[in-house]
Amino acid sequence: MHSSFFTCSQLWYLSLSGCEIQIVPPAFKGFHKLISLKLSEVTISSIVLESLISNCPLIEQLVCDDVAIDDAEISAPMLRSFEYIEDEGIICFKSAPHLAKLSLTHKKYHVGTGSFLESFSALEHLKLNRFSLKFVVAVANKVPARLPFNLKCVKHLCLDSILLKQLNNVLCVLCLLRSFLHLQYFEIQVIDEDDEIPERECLKLEACSDVTFNHLREVKLSCTIGSEPELQLIKLLLAKSPMLERMLIQPSKTGRHASRTITIPIVLNSFRRASPEVQVVYNL
Repeated sequence: MHSSFFTCSQLWYLSLSGCEIQIVPPAFKGFHKLISLKLSEVTISSIVLESLISNCPLIEQLVCDDVAIDDAEISAPMLRSFEYIEDEGIICFKSAPHLAKLSLTHKKYHVGTGSFLESFSALEHLKLNRFSLKFVVAVANKVPARLPFNLKCVKHLCLDSILLKQLNNVLCVLCLLRSFLHLQYFEIQVIDEDDEIPERECLKLEACSDVTFNHLREVKLSCTIGSEPELQLIKLLLAKSPMLERMLIQPSKTGRHASRTITIPIVLNSFRRASPEVQVVYNL
């Protein structure tokens, strides 16, 4: 990136792709009007990224897509939205008191400590995939029943590519549902593997008697195949969500599970529903 780029002090929106930023010039006085920064396939060191962000005091949106960062520490007092898509690495926030939307899509397991969410007291929207979900285990080297800190503002939880046939993943999902007391919308996209798990490792409703989702209004499950863990999760959500208005279930499009997915509506009709107003939609 040519040094003249850093003289564009009036920028509001900046999107960089396929470039390299080696150094921030000493004369750089900052992008003091910048509110959105998107980096895609950009080569940049942690030190340079930290310096760049610290000189954008009004930044509200930050997107890092395929930008490998090793333990960068960011201060962004006005940041409201952060999206991180990467193979590995982590960005830690020294200060982000207004962060309301967080999306972490790690392609490998590396999420830092389990307390990295604790400081985001304004967080409303959270998206994790099956790798970044592992932070739940990092809280105490095991899956806790609940997170040891409160995130009362989280209203929207989206989990992507979750393998529910692994009991640990089911427990992580349940931990988040227990922890976000004011959750209103829950979306989960599941993935499937051929290996079957023993029946004894499936989530059982009887083991979740302490759970009630009093604010949950809408649930969406996609790529379902009618596996036992999926059905137990659906059964739990229906039985423990007295304010639920709509549950949308979209089956997997792969043909090898066609016979199983056809029978799902019959099974759903047998599940107890805590909400008399809930509409269960199954899209074949």
